Amino acid sequence: MAIHRSARQTQTGCARLATVKRRGFALIYQLMISLIVFMLLGALLTLSRTQIFNAHSEIAGLRAQYAAESGLASVMAEITRNVSWRDGFARAALPGGTETYSVQFTAGTPGPDDSVNNLQQNTPADSYLGPATVPPHSAFIVVRGESAGSVRTLEAYLVGAGNPPRGTALAAVSTISLLGNGTIDAYNSMRSLGYIPVNVHSNSEAGPRAFSYKALRSGDRLEVQGRIGTVSDAPDAIHFEGPHTVGSQAPGAAYSKFPEMNVSAIVATHSVSPGTPLPNVGGVTLGAGDHYYSGDQHIAGDLKLVDGARVFVAGNLNINGSVQGSGVLLVDGNALFHGDSKVSGDKTQYVSVATSGHTVLAGFDGTSYLRDLAAAQPANSGTPRGQENGELVQDVQDNLQWMQEFLRAHPTHDSSWNDPVMDAHSAVLAQSLVGWGGCTDPNFMTNLPNQPHRNSMGLLRSRLPASGETPDFLRRKLKNVDDVFRAANVDQDGTFIGQGGWPDQLRRYLDGTWTPAGSGGLFDIVQSLSFQTLSAADQAVLDVAFPQIQQTIDQLDYNRLGAAQFTGMIFAQGGVLALNEVNVLGCVVARGTSSAAPLTQDGETIRSGEIKLASDCRVTYVQDMFENGAATLASLGVVDVASWRLR
Repeated sequence: MAIHRSARQTQTGCARLATVKRRGFALIYQLMISLIVFMLLGALLTLSRTQIFNAHSEIAGLRAQYAAESGLASVMAEITRNVSWRDGFARAALPGGTETYSVQFTAGTPGPDDSVNNLQQNTPADSYLGPATVPPHSAFIVVRGESAGSVRTLEAYLVGAGNPPRGTALAAVSTISLLGNGTIDAYNSMRSLGYIPVNVHSNSEAGPRAFSYKALRSGDRLEVQGRIGTVSDAPDAIHFEGPHTVGSQAPGAAYSKFPEMNVSAIVATHSVSPGTPLPNVGGVTLGAGDHYYSGDQHIAGDLKLVDGARVFVAGNLNINGSVQGSGVLLVDGNALFHGDSKVSGDKTQYVSVATSGHTVLAGFDGTSYLRDLAAAQPANSGTPRGQENGELVQDVQDNLQWMQEFLRAHPTHDSSWNDPVMDAHSAVLAQSLVGWGGCTDPNFMTNLPNQPHRNSMGLLRSRLPASGETPDFLRRKLKNVDDVFRAANVDQDGTFIGQGGWPDQLRRYLDGTWTPAGSGGLFDIVQSLSFQTLSAADQAVLDVAFPQIQQTIDQLDYNRLGAAQFTGMIFAQGGVLALNEVNVLGCVVARGTSSAAPLTQDGETIRSGEIKLASDCRVTYVQDMFENGAATLASLGVVDVASWRLR
């Protein structure tokens, strides 16, 4: 019995021990599971805290970025109001929050946080990125945005929205129409005869004749050295009534982005107490800085802008003359110009004009005037060809055309050049010595229908009436032609001034100190030097001056001897109308954002957004005017973001 009891007790104890072990293991399992659960919970809590922290950090970073972007918008607003703005912002707070933005400029070497406003300059500027990293007419802006300890830095390049569409000579929101003889072409530089393609573009989508051309007389022709594009893809969107040569046609083209300017707002922003009204008798010269005039202004003469002068007119402007020099002219109204008689090869002599209404280039009907003047002379059988029936004008046209075609075909001096032949043609166009270039020898004129008369241009000039608006204009025009073509050793009065010193005359021509009255003709100087052995220094001067003078000759339109010249960019919030032989060296933009009423001038009507070249006009786009430092409208009005990044 004892044995059995002991065995049972042993079994019971083993069972109890097993139970205890099971319970112990269960406890351990529970503890381990609890530990794992706690570890998971801890990890989850840590992860959640990290995620919450990261989320807060990301939100703060986004807020800082938004603050930087708001700062950039504030900079753009300030520069729109004042293009020279460089005050900056020191931790400027956003409304209703704790976010701030900062912008700083420095007069010294720019650091990583320094902005650079180069909008008014014609040359590149330095930034922390390196030398010349801020292009002309642009700004490099660095904005530091902050929020709850997070910092975001934004870098952006700003450009003026007054820039014309690249490579476009004519740009209109509405229709473009040309009448008579028309030429649309382009140079790559004011200092060479390098021709490039150019665009004519209409954003009009209102059906047919978004672009149209019509010949007015027998012999009229349109030449477009590039593409005509219209947003309209309707049949006859591009319409021709007369002979024409066009590089290509693109109906259904994409919309083109035009300059953005609110001329009225800009003029109002620059308003000050009105200055002395512009003189209505004689011309006026305005120096560097801002000039504000209230009310309609009229000038019976030329307006010359010097050193980037900026003129703001709160009213209409009528200039019975030309706009010359370098600067900006903004008119809160309509503007009327007659144009300049001088042709310039200097890309810095360039005026940007912007109007809130219409711009009219009236020009002068100079060629018809000269033809009438020449035809009024009685027959004179004593001359080899005669000087009646407009033959003097034909003399000039024939010789000028020959000279231009020859120079285009032979832009550098080579074996095809013949000094007596060149002199013979020049002698028809300007003052010369007796027998210069064998002018009386028909052998030198075999390519022309008749032997022209010596100095036909001078004879035309001598027949002009002593006074009058058109005669005075043409007298200046013909004298400028004489300054180009007369003999190198003859002055404006036809007096022999001797030979030599020609390289120095070219140096003075290039630096702007050349005075034509006591000097010889520019083309004959470079032509004569081309046949000589020169020093390296003199040859370098000739190499620069020669293509410039060749291009000046190329700009003289033999079909439009009396053409008025305008050098610069024309921007109208209304429309643009050109009349009576106007040559524009630059570009024309009709933005069409103005509600200006239609304007009628000399029987032609212009509406907002239209461009109309009504009588024998030419527009020549010049690439380096807009890309290499010419004074444009880029530094006024709205600015655009060209590029930006976060760093």
